[in-house]
Amino acid sequence: MSAQRKVAILGVDGADFAYYSRWMAAGLAPNFARLAARGRMGILQSTYPPVTAPAWISLMTGEQPGSHGIVGFAAPFTGAYTRKVVNSGSFDAPTIWEIAGRHGADKLVVNVPLTWPVRPVHGTLVSGMLTPEGASFTHPPEFQATLRRTQPDYVIDLIWQIYQGRGLDLVRDVTEMTRMQAGLCTRLLRSEPWDFFMV
Repeated sequence: MSAQRKVAILGVDGADFAYYSRWMAAGLAPNFARLAARGRMGILQSTYPPVTAPAWISLMTGEQPGSHGIVGFAAPFTGAYTRKVVNSGSFDAPTIWEIAGRHGADKLVVNVPLTWPVRPVHGTLVSGMLTPEGASFTHPPEFQATLRRTQPDYVIDLIWQIYQGRGLDLVRDVTEMTRMQAGLCTRLLRSEPWDFFMV
């Protein structure tokens, strides 16, 4: 892939375009305003149902829930009446970065939901939401040790349910987690080759 053409996707779950537009116009979201001025920003029609898990899989694969088969955070086991939390093994369709990889693109994928278990990529992938505690969460696998050396307290996601009645603590911890993830992205964008980046 040509080094002159790069693609970066910044996905914000549950974002309301009207709020972001007002914040940018008021000067409250200057980084978003700079990104929007240099690239593209717009309203995406969500999936049906408009739920995080199927929506992210649709964004990653270009398929609707009726095609990739995920309509919520849990799916039934084949031949059983029990359900399991969905993950990257719950759908067969290739992701946008896997398709780009077929064309020789170097990829950086960080904190995208439902990327665990990690599928091998030509580049670096750090899984996102719904990664089990203590699981291997990077490709290549040895990058996890590097990440833990540079950011020993790196957080993939927070369990917001444990913050009942502690809203300020949740805001503090989400802010810190976001800073960690942004620091990782900045470091990778500067140190690793990439044609496609998604966070």
